[in-house]
Amino acid sequence: MKRIIIAIGLALLAAPATFAQGTFLFSGDSKTVWDDYSGAYPKVNGVSMDVAFLIGTGAPLISQIGPSIPTNYIANYNNYFITIYAWNAILNDPNYHLATNGGTTVVASVNPTNGSWTYNGNQAFTNSYASPNTYNVYAIAWPASYGATPQDAEGYYTPVGWSAPFSYVTGDPNALPPTAPQPFFSSVTAFGVPLNIVPEPGTFALTGMGLASLLAFRRRHKSK
Repeated sequence: MKRIIIAIGLALLAAPATFAQGTFLFSGDSKTVWDDYSGAYPKVNGVSMDVAFLIGTGAPLISQIGPSIPTNYIANYNNYFITIYAWNAILNDPNYHLATNGGTTVVASVNPTNGSWTYNGNQAFTNSYASPNTYNVYAIAWPASYGATPQDAEGYYTPVGWSAPFSYVTGDPNALPPTAPQPFFSSVTAFGVPLNIVPEPGTFALTGMGLASLLAFRRRHKSK
């Protein structure tokens, strides 16, 4: 009997740690995502976009390209190679991961309207990777017509915009009393998506074939 009581006690002690997940609120203010560096106006009647966000610690790799994509035109961002590097930095950063909803692998993404978005009915949701804590987060956006997920969009080298990273405090549903997550838009900066840099898919295919040929040539040359 004593062993049973001890086992139950240990299970109860372990339960909060097992299910302790931080909550997020990924919705709020307006005029946050801008189309094509549109200057004085946020997204109104531009292409349909999706937004998502990443959670992590430290400085994200994407910051090496730029702290964010501003809402005014910057020519250095307006080329295909920056787009390729940007997706690689976003999806292959060892210290950051895309936020998902609950214990699923479904990316927490939503389509913005007039520069703003409301995810999950403006209700808090958990993320299986995040315990109640303070994290660095940043938002990304891409044209939805090129992929429903960031991984799909990367395959087309779709233009991508990103906000500056900021500190975010999650909610704790297991606290007494439970705490609410920080409003996402209390800190996120407005950012743009350079939509005018998308070439035809055939151009991407030719570019990829050319790069592959160059790499193969270099390998053969070094082996001689």
